Amino acid sequence: VLLIGDVHGKIGDYLNLCSTARESIQLGDLSNDYRVIRNALPKDGHRFIRGNHDPRKQIATMPQWIEDGTVEGDMMMIGGADHYPGRDTRGLPDRTIPEYQWKVISAIYRDQKPRVMLTHDCPSTAGRIMDRYDYTDTYTAQWLDRLFQYHVPELWVFGHWHQSRNFWINECNFVCLDTLETYRYD
Repeated sequence: VLLIGDVHGKIGDYLNLCSTARESIQLGDLSNDYRVIRNALPKDGHRFIRGNHDPRKQIATMPQWIEDGTVEGDMMMIGGADHYPGRDTRGLPDRTIPEYQWKVISAIYRDQKPRVMLTHDCPSTAGRIMDRYDYTDTYTAQWLDRLFQYHVPELWVFGHWHQSRNFWINECNFVCLDTLETYRYD
């Protein structure tokens, strides 16, 4: 599976990357207007999770969208992100996951104990290591951190931060993909 970082509307570049693989998962922030690109996206084998710029109402009916908390084999996928420190961002439903849904996702995570996590944002433990001047422990990062504190997967791949990083925490390999950067997962 080819994993692809944020695209931010660079659909031509995204389609070129898709042409190099039979299967891909894009890690959020594909576009902010799906009405325009809906018919341009590949139909088979190329999917995406939601980022903080992907309007949930526009993607909800798209077959390429992977719903938050989806588990496939040993892999779990969670979209969304926010930029607000430590508070429930109910006023921003397109960016974040509501608390009731986090509770469901947490129960699935604890039951499944995935080996691989694919997310748009990262746990706050990893975010602090990213050493970004603008990092804050956000609502989404705190929920992801609760998952990480309960169970440490082997691999955690994420986008959102627009930088290429590869580091380890507690025997988990964290990989942050820059814009349009790719990572192959077998």
